[in-house]
Amino acid sequence: MKLLLLATVLLIGLSTDTHAQKRLKYSSHPTEAPISWANEEGNLIGVGPKLVELIFDELGITTEPVLLPWKRAVSGAYQGSIDLINSIYFTEERADYLVYCDPYYSEDRIVIITNKENQLPLITLNELIGLTGGSIIGDSWGVEFDSFIANKLDIDKVKYFEQNIGKLLTGRIDYVIASEFNAKIQLAKLGYKDQFSLSFAPVKTEKVYMAFSKHSPFVKYLPQVNRKLQEMKDSGEIKQLEDYYLNKAYQD
Repeated sequence: MKLLLLATVLLIGLSTDTHAQKRLKYSSHPTEAPISWANEEGNLIGVGPKLVELIFDELGITTEPVLLPWKRAVSGAYQGSIDLINSIYFTEERADYLVYCDPYYSEDRIVIITNKENQLPLITLNELIGLTGGSIIGDSWGVEFDSFIANKLDIDKVKYFEQNIGKLLTGRIDYVIASEFNAKIQLAKLGYKDQFSLSFAPVKTEKVYMAFSKHSPFVKYLPQVNRKLQEMKDSGEIKQLEDYYLNKAYQD
């Protein structure tokens, strides 16, 4: 009888472990519309989260979105508590602990936000030297810009976009680094649509990727994910998602 009870307990434990392994935990940037953002209910929405839902549902894998500050989301992937980041730029440092899927979005242009009276003539990044900029904790802007920031710029990092805008309004910083669409959407929501100038940073346009934690058991699905991403690009489905969530971001 005791042996039967022990066997039953072990079977239940194995069943629980198997079920747990089928739940993929993913996170993404909480304020990067239309690619990914948290709505008023605290749910992650956008092109990235929707792609995760569609692709892994087809693979029969249950997904669980985890809303975290951006730095903690990336740290979770580093440690293995997060299986997948659904919207992230490539950097050599991150490639040490992430396995990147093929890019699914390549129009994420970087902008420099300034007060209109202080608009910067950004011919080169050197125009930013000697000024104080603002960015989000954990943000990366690609290898080229990240290197320039680390070596030559003074950047004040905060948790939320609106904190940077508040500092810009009061003159505590001179500019804010952001992605184009997210900057336009956030400024419109804050009621500052016409109060600031946006200049394109003279750096290459960065691509947006999904990336698995190297600790995740789900990394084995990389070929299937890449294949599905290509199918969705070819069919125009990803472009439809981009248009839908861009429109939704302005309405929310």
